[in-house]
Amino acid sequence: MLHHNPKWLWKHCKHVIPPPNELMSLVKEVYSTYGPLKDAKTGVPLFNDVAWEATKNVLKVIQQGLVSDPPGVPLYYAYGTDKDGLTLYRCACGTNSTEGGVHRPIRALMPKSGASPRHAHMALLDFILKHNLQVGTYNWTARLIVPTSHVITGWVNGDLYSPTTEVLGILPVPGSIQAEVGMTEFNPDSLDAGQHQHRYLAKVQNTCFAVISVHSKAEKDLFSEMMAKNSFSPSGNGLPNWKHGAKIWNEKANGSTIFYKLHEHLRAYHTEWVSIANQKLTQAQSKEICQAVDKRIRSEQ
Repeated sequence: MLHHNPKWLWKHCKHVIPPPNELMSLVKEVYSTYGPLKDAKTGVPLFNDVAWEATKNVLKVIQQGLVSDPPGVPLYYAYGTDKDGLTLYRCACGTNSTEGGVHRPIRALMPKSGASPRHAHMALLDFILKHNLQVGTYNWTARLIVPTSHVITGWVNGDLYSPTTEVLGILPVPGSIQAEVGMTEFNPDSLDAGQHQHRYLAKVQNTCFAVISVHSKAEKDLFSEMMAKNSFSPSGNGLPNWKHGAKIWNEKANGSTIFYKLHEHLRAYHTEWVSIANQKLTQAQSKEICQAVDKRIRSEQ
């Protein structure tokens, strides 16, 4: 059955990944057996030096117990029966349910380009609602569509419980982080639709101005100016202190051309800024040579 119809077996039988002390020796034996095997034509072993280094990482993860089933935690649950009345099981272990059930479909649903943060946020929430309804129905009945005559037993009305405080989609910036980098909380009265941009984003982030990465010309110019003035290095040693820099940056935010930043935004753009600065310096140093060559190429003689 395992060779002829493995899918049937996976659906009807529970599987167990042994604890580290058992799994470790089995995996080591597989590596030591198959790793040195050589190709009949080239004589090259199956595992090269890089592969052997990778096996060390795998064995380390196994030793830490990250591969084995957690003790006392049921990973399988029944979600229906087949035509013969046999129980069907689903396993909560692994990432197949998120990769194939969420990540791939969500890419097709989300807007491709030109979408505002609000549009993308609403599309995400719409997908979550539909996905939860479909998955919940399938897990209870083993059917994607439930006929009106079918009665779901054991169903619990989620509205009877206290609403969750979990936030889906765009997350608000915690007050502690806002205070750390000099942000202020969202105030609808201070946002003039004619002057401030990304008002919806600022609202859901609970910040006075939207928190977004360095993107506009004004922000790139401000970053270069602050780098030139060594504003990101309060100690004067040339090493940036991004948390300190974020606080100075946010003092200059206006919600129109300059927006709030976390220190991660500034650190990420610094990598790009260094690359651009290096390109400009290289072009400046080779300008005369390039102009001379270009002049000879374009000369009529």
